[in-house]
Amino acid sequence: MKKADWIAIGAVLAIAGLAALTMLLPRAKGDRRVAEVYVDGQLRGSYPLDGETREIDIDTGRGHNVLLLTPDSASIARADCPSQDCVKSAPLTRTGSAIACLPHKLLIKLTGANGAEGVDIVAP
Repeated sequence: MKKADWIAIGAVLAIAGLAALTMLLPRAKGDRRVAEVYVDGQLRGSYPLDGETREIDIDTGRGHNVLLLTPDSASIARADCPSQDCVKSAPLTRTGSAIACLPHKLLIKLTGANGAEGVDIVAP
């Protein structure tokens, strides 16, 4: 395996570990969360996790993704990108967590209703 392969494997494992950790941390009661959809860094839409399970179609101009919203989480259900890393990502359950689809320049970020972020466990 090449050095780039090891770097890619390490990055995927780090992201998976952080996603698993965010699911283990307790969430405050009454925390109304919103899935924000960004394409090319621009906010494209905000969708509350309001108790209704639904799918949101997202056309980024580079490809197509389907955002799955449940009462407790947001995830990418389907995408037409080659690697499918966004589909394989753990569902977002905590504010401040995110899923990216790099080929489509898509970012899904979970925030509180007032835009407040959760604790950032990566930055000091």
